[in-house]
Amino acid sequence: MSPRQALFAPTKEVAWSEAEGEVCAQQLAPYPPGIPVVAPGEKVDKKHLAYLAQIGYNTKYIKVVHR
Repeated sequence: MSPRQALFAPTKEVAWSEAEGEVCAQQLAPYPPGIPVVAPGEKVDKKHLAYLAQIGYNTKYIKVVHR
């Protein structure tokens, strides 16, 4: 899915633990360094979640595309 489609699609918020396999509707870019780990339109996978947890990125919910 393109970033534009993901940004304008209907969305829902899911718990961090339920986000694997969903299409992200927001940018996940911890600061520093501010470089996106997941961009809108990308599928969230185990590697993304593991990395974000490792660096201490703390958010309870991730906005994903509602299917």
